[in-house]
Amino acid sequence: MKEKSKLTKDTDKVIQVFRKGGIVIFPTDTVWGVGCIFNNPQAIKRLYEIKKRDAGKPTSLLIGKKKWVDDLADYVSSEAQEMINRYWPGGLTLIFKAKKSVPRTIMGKGETVGLRMPNHPKLLEIINKVGYPILGPSANFSGEKPPNSVKDLDPQMIEGGDLVFEGEAGQGAGSTIVDVTSKPFKILRTGVV
Repeated sequence: MKEKSKLTKDTDKVIQVFRKGGIVIFPTDTVWGVGCIFNNPQAIKRLYEIKKRDAGKPTSLLIGKKKWVDDLADYVSSEAQEMINRYWPGGLTLIFKAKKSVPRTIMGKGETVGLRMPNHPKLLEIINKVGYPILGPSANFSGEKPPNSVKDLDPQMIEGGDLVFEGEAGQGAGSTIVDVTSKPFKILRTGVV
């Protein structure tokens, strides 16, 4: 079975696939994600095609260290920094004005970017060893329910990706999304936080 051959617990293999511009399906502390390295335009295009996601729809980035925010967000208010300190790593995605280092193709309206540091030790280890943020949308087709386990993954999603990193996903609900670009902050989606 072709799907089984894509399953791995080997973090080095996952890191190599990310670095080469591949697409990996992986567990997070919330639901299952599918992603690629953030600075590879071909990989981003392919990820959007696999997910059947509209080209103009923004995608948040998963980061490995809190200090990476400085490289991606144009401005971090003291209140936003307090949220980072309190809820990261965890199920909170914060929307910031993006720096020029963020690919325009993944930005939201007003040149914004969503950032999250997942509370999943293996995934954090992978992201940090890759050395760059990864796109981290949920591993479902647009409009469908995000998967909570390997058995919930659509076979077509597995077929489209290069590798499935085996492990346990977390709380079964998506992250809470908060726009911190203006005050008062706006909750765009309620989730695990």
